[in-house]
Amino acid sequence: MAVSLVTLFELTVVNNWFIVMNGYATKVHAASRAYFVLFYLFTMVVLTIVVASVLEAFRFRIQYKKQTTKRDGN
Repeated sequence: MAVSLVTLFELTVVNNWFIVMNGYATKVHAASRAYFVLFYLFTMVVLTIVVASVLEAFRFRIQYKKQTTKRDGN
């Protein structure tokens, strides 16, 4: 289980994830390529949404602070 988690982490971090995918496909089964591609796409979509949400929350907070300090200063 630990090795599979390291492999999946490597897929999300390393640029050459397709090399790992081809290695598993030659040793295990060619259908494992679909798993790797789906995992990669799903992870990238979810991470993009999470990062965008966090950045939007920070941007909203900064704008809210600016507006409240302008009101208090007047």
